[in-house]
Amino acid sequence: MKPLRIFHSADWHIGKGLGNIDRTEDFHQFFSDLLAMIADRKPDVLLIAGDIFDTSMPANSAQRLYYDFMRSLEGTSLRATIVTAGNHDSQRFLEAPRALLETLRCYVAGDTAETQNFVLRDEDGTPYLAVAAVPYLREGDVRRGTIDDTDADRAQRFASGVRTHYDAVHSLLMDELQGTRVPMIAMGHLFVTGSKLKPNSDPFEHNDSVYVGTLRNVTADAFGDNWDYVALGHIHHGQVVKSNVPMRYSGSPVALSYSHMAYYHHIVEVTFDEKGTMSIETLPVKQPRQFVQIKGTFEDLKAGIEQAGQTYAIPFVEATLTSNECLPDLSNELTLYGEAHGVIVTAVRNETLAARYAQANEETPDLSDLTPDAVFKAYLREHSEDDTTAEARFDLLANLFHEIVDEVHIKRHPADETTPAKHNETQKDL
Repeated sequence: MKPLRIFHSADWHIGKGLGNIDRTEDFHQFFSDLLAMIADRKPDVLLIAGDIFDTSMPANSAQRLYYDFMRSLEGTSLRATIVTAGNHDSQRFLEAPRALLETLRCYVAGDTAETQNFVLRDEDGTPYLAVAAVPYLREGDVRRGTIDDTDADRAQRFASGVRTHYDAVHSLLMDELQGTRVPMIAMGHLFVTGSKLKPNSDPFEHNDSVYVGTLRNVTADAFGDNWDYVALGHIHHGQVVKSNVPMRYSGSPVALSYSHMAYYHHIVEVTFDEKGTMSIETLPVKQPRQFVQIKGTFEDLKAGIEQAGQTYAIPFVEATLTSNECLPDLSNELTLYGEAHGVIVTAVRNETLAARYAQANEETPDLSDLTPDAVFKAYLREHSEDDTTAEARFDLLANLFHEIVDEVHIKRHPADETTPAKHNETQKDL
């Protein structure tokens, strides 16, 4: 077989800003750098495993970035680009221009097994790669059960459904290959247990009742052992997944927030030589914007901002005041100081005030834990010269107050009583 080079990436989240700060130029820089990497390394195939956009209906500026990039791939070494939807994407939106994108050799996976199997061929029709391009799978797509199912039942059914789905796509690929041996790659956008959400966190072990984002977790066994490589998306921290089959998260190539400061942002390069032997390398991605966190006194913060401006090109800075200085216009002062030194100050925090606020909240009793008498007495104390006066006023008004409370209880209409809806708490989407 001919040597084959593949780029694996995911979780671009095109259109994502930082607060109210637009990052269109940052994504534009990333695409320019990615094109330079393609020109240098000359990959044959680009795989993008979900979360292309940050929202299901991206802004026009985000769409333009995406389509301009796809158009820019024409004339490069790439013979094919395969795109799958993530949990942030709209499957229908990505698929809408399918016919047009295919003229650029960009193939968007559909929502059925029949539209997720891609056998890539040379000009003479000889297959050179088979891809199971499976997008984000919702539980309802692969799991059937009853309302009596336990968490363990639902988790087992979901894992079984995922395995069945990948087996179905693999079977379709094998039917089309008709015995021809080529590298086989599975793409996926989901959480595999044993992975780490962050570089220094513990591996996330299997738990039947836990979701990561909106996705239930599965073990690596859910993909089966029929693949040469599994290209994953969903976790922004790129990493190797322990499994019988080589499996990786490419991670986000662009830092999306301050929590990404410790991440190694890269593209995964998978290479098959003439004998079909696979090797994997990670290619670092130059970051279009640096994230900097500084703490200290007001003078420390100013010095940190100045240093960041001298070190990086228009970095993002998060400043935290740790002293007891009284600076009522702290945020505005640091923002203007940042502008003067080529820095975008995205957030200003006052650690001392935050601690005081948290303590005050801890000391404030919850209204639901207080009786009507206690609330009324507290009100009287606030509007009396001293506690003795407050008690006297309560004694004077107690009977009238109790009559009013009783009247409220009696007149409360049953239709006004509601039962809070049950809901599952999930972690913020990745």
